[in-house]
Amino acid sequence: MSAISTFERLSVKNENISSFINMNNKSEHFILINEQYYPNEIAIRLSLQKLGYQLQDVISVDKVDNLLQDNCDYVDLIIIGISRKEPSLIDKLQQIFNLTKKGKRVLVHCQSGERMFWGLLVSLGIKGVILDSESEEEFAKLIFNLVQGNVAYSTEVHKLIGSQSYKMLSPVEGHLILDLLSGKRVTDIARVNGRDVRTASAQKISVMKHLNIHDDGELYALGGMMTCHLGQ
Repeated sequence: MSAISTFERLSVKNENISSFINMNNKSEHFILINEQYYPNEIAIRLSLQKLGYQLQDVISVDKVDNLLQDNCDYVDLIIIGISRKEPSLIDKLQQIFNLTKKGKRVLVHCQSGERMFWGLLVSLGIKGVILDSESEEEFAKLIFNLVQGNVAYSTEVHKLIGSQSYKMLSPVEGHLILDLLSGKRVTDIARVNGRDVRTASAQKISVMKHLNIHDDGELYALGGMMTCHLGQ
């Protein structure tokens, strides 16, 4: 008796779970960010093939910027890998954040075990997050949930976040926190964006509260962790 695949196991549990693959007789498509710093492209491709996707259903691009220049109407889910060797993680998060503002479903596949980092992703509106150490079945469940329009955080991410709630940030707030994490000062952010310093300072306090960051020390620690390649 041949081994049953992850896709088949999940389909037995929910007969509707495979409906999105050939919705309206049209293949669903993924984009896999294929950057030289991310080592798990092959593993992700193999997982997608086990779920029933063909090679032509996975479209590779070299940079997130390429997606931002395209309306991506043909894309149902964007899988973005973040490795410990990212040369500019905060810039990449800015790009991912911009994709979510365009209404794109994004699954971030990452190595970080830092609670504040995952809380940041949740608050930025990224609907899918998973650690790269988790199982194929967990990965499959998240894909199913995301393509069906649901939020999908993996079991381990839920454990890391714990019972804390993270408020969804507005576009202005999202760009503000990413600018702060990149090392920019409130005065500089206010000047560049044509805002009053007092307004920007009030927004900073509000955003930190929503992210459960209690003081500038924790904010700098998060920025430093990201600058140092996710704590490596």
